[in-house]
Amino acid sequence: MVRNTDMARAKITSKGQVTIPIEVREALALDTGDSIVLEVRGDYAVVRKAPRLADVVAEIADEYPVGPARYATVQEAIEAHVRETWEELPGPVVIVPPRRDAT
Repeated sequence: MVRNTDMARAKITSKGQVTIPIEVREALALDTGDSIVLEVRGDYAVVRKAPRLADVVAEIADEYPVGPARYATVQEAIEAHVRETWEELPGPVVIVPPRRDAT
């Protein structure tokens, strides 16, 4: 871990780019292609490794369990939504998707 007494330094290029020093990359387990988050706090910024979506999903999976699918297809889900929203409509509900080649 990089301590305040051993602060790493970096310069900003004319294009606003910064090379993250190796000791910081190692401390945060940063690798090529990783994203970072910069949080401004008054007159300084905190640098953190941005979590990957898969890691966030895995972390909250227990809090928001996914049950069995209620509908076999998206079409069935749309039809059920329309039926529940507009119950007064007579007959079956048919949703016609837009043509993909329409200009």
